[in-house]
Amino acid sequence: MSLPGLESATNMRGVSTLFKILPIRPCRHGGRKFATPIILLALLFAAPRARCQDLHILTDAHSPPVVMYEGSQVVGLATSVLQEALKRSNTTYDVTVMPWLRAYDIALRRTGICIYPADFTQQRAPQFKWVGPLIHDSWVIFAPIDGPSKIETIDELKNYRVAAYQGTAQTKYLESQGIKVDTINAFDADILNIEKVLSKRADLWAANRLLGKFLAGPASKFHLKEVMSLGNVDSYMACNKDVPDSRIAAWNSTLRDMNKDGTFARIIGEDKP
Repeated sequence: MSLPGLESATNMRGVSTLFKILPIRPCRHGGRKFATPIILLALLFAAPRARCQDLHILTDAHSPPVVMYEGSQVVGLATSVLQEALKRSNTTYDVTVMPWLRAYDIALRRTGICIYPADFTQQRAPQFKWVGPLIHDSWVIFAPIDGPSKIETIDELKNYRVAAYQGTAQTKYLESQGIKVDTINAFDADILNIEKVLSKRADLWAANRLLGKFLAGPASKFHLKEVMSLGNVDSYMACNKDVPDSRIAAWNSTLRDMNKDGTFARIIGEDKP
């Protein structure tokens, strides 16, 4: 089935990218100061610590294989796509890791802030300026192996308790359709939701397909099965509306160039999940 209000695009994935933890430093852009909270990370290729950054990026870093921790480092498919685009456009930046709902609220309210990976929907479209897509994905419902074999309609889905990550676009969509959604807002929300399903405290788990396959595919210690697709969705970097249009256009132009010159095809071959 297709999901109203979603647009799809070319499948783009990236190779793993590493980040190093650095001290937080305020930075002045156009007369305004920025000091990002929690854990500040900067790309290994980025400028020295004292240099002001052109852009401040927020992420929760808990959406493997799109954005995730690996040891003390942040890696992921969307991360490396974004790294390449910003490197080509000579953009300096830093990345702050924090819970999704807090990151989303800050990106809405503060000048010069972007957040990724953000699923694009028509409802979200006017709230941000969009750079991407970085990743092509789908919204999916997963069930335990002994659960239902297939769910065909939203009305049928209403018969089940669905575990989901609080505040995501997919969760908000399910809630708008009258689905009984049990949400968690935590860095490890997806693992907690999987455990909730396996312990019968919820019937199903709602997640993006790439995330679900990574955490609960046949090769994982958790094994769930896909029983329903809600439709395709693209993940972008969503920027505060005060970010200049010229920068948004430049980053999107660079992403189009990466697609045309075969960069995405090469990256997919090197780091296909």
